Amino acid sequence: IGAFLSGNLKYTKQDITAVCEAVKVPVKVIIETALLDNTQIAKASELVAGAGAPWVKSSTGFHGKPTTAEIVRIMKDAAGEMIAWANSLWK
Repeated sequence: IGAFLSGNLKYTKQDITAVCEAVKVPVKVIIETALLDNTQIAKASELVAGAGAPWVKSSTGFHGKPTTAEIVRIMKDAAGEMIAWANSLWK
């Protein structure tokens, strides 16, 4: 999250890509949406999709701000059908 928030998007994408290429199982990237505004959530979702991760999740839940249907819509619009989440908000 540090590299992303500091604007180092190239490094962030390269880091996610490196993990996806190094492991032999599908990777789920968790975006700490509670720490981001809507524009950042969309950009992070785009980066995950572009890096080759098959799933993106909205949050760990450790930062006190719940995931809303609006956040899931933002992520879905940015990353397409690669959405995974704990609650069934998107139907």
